[in-house]
Amino acid sequence: MPAATRTQFTRLLDETTRSGVHLVTETMRPSRRGRRYRNSRDGISIFDGPFVETKELLAGYIVVSGASLEEAERWALQYIEAVEADEVDLRELE
Repeated sequence: MPAATRTQFTRLLDETTRSGVHLVTETMRPSRRGRRYRNSRDGISIFDGPFVETKELLAGYIVVSGASLEEAERWALQYIEAVEADEVDLRELE
């Protein structure tokens, strides 16, 4: 990220944090450390990263805390079934 962009971004974060709009910042680790869960009529398939991230997949985030990807997987599988999502990406945070 260019220095000018980083400066603007830092100002925006400061302003939105002061106003109460911005609640928390997390950084995602590369997708090569994650998993993708794809839901279909044949069941849920699991793919290890890396995987392509597209705008169509980024509709929002739910953050869960777990000691490992395996522990977080339990929540991902429940979520994908509960909301009948087509795909769920499980990513580690730094």
